Amino acid sequence: MPRQFSEKEEKMVGLLMDMEINRSLAKTIVFFSKKDRCVCSDIQDVTDLRQPEVSMAMQYLKERGWIITETLQRGEKGRPIISYRLTVPFDKIINTLIKEEHSKINTLKVKLNALRKLTH
Repeated sequence: MPRQFSEKEEKMVGLLMDMEINRSLAKTIVFFSKKDRCVCSDIQDVTDLRQPEVSMAMQYLKERGWIITETLQRGEKGRPIISYRLTVPFDKIINTLIKEEHSKINTLKVKLNALRKLTH
């Protein structure tokens, strides 16, 4: 994987951020468009995020059931490495986010129509 995002990937990050997804989560989600298994440092290298930002994004993805973590030992010494793996295809994540945005739009339409009725 390249050490930085392509123009297409940067546009994806921007669109996710337009959907009110924070920058670190948007970058982490887009990172998984090319790679379905990684360690934290892989994400940091490509996205230019700090470790705490990646950890928070990974927590969100884990809570959604989109990733699982695996502990990798470095031998007898040293701290273990946490590996992350997608549990669903990347396009399913995007489709879920799109469905959620459509739901927000529909809810907003209902509220706007209710407001309109109250003002007449």
